[in-house]
Amino acid sequence: MYNATASCPTTASSYVNATTSWTESTTTNNGKYVCLYVQDVAGNYATLASANPINIDISNPIPTLSSTAPAYVSGAFTVNVTWSKTIYNFT
Repeated sequence: MYNATASCPTTASSYVNATTSWTESTTTNNGKYVCLYVQDVAGNYATLASANPINIDISNPIPTLSSTAPAYVSGAFTVNVTWSKTIYNFT
């Protein structure tokens, strides 16, 4: 479940039955904390909130190209790429 604060509910009925993993791919819960409720067969339980609120970034990076080369060239020239956000593993 997701909560607006890092304080998670302590009742099992507040949570949805889940499996050992799930996927979140929308920004619906951005800014909220992920809460976990676990219970053993003896009825002992624990709750845990994520250390930080989630923030799923679904916006594409936007490149801007620039060059000091003239409009028409017949040889090698340099093109600079500036990105709108930090890019990782660009090849």
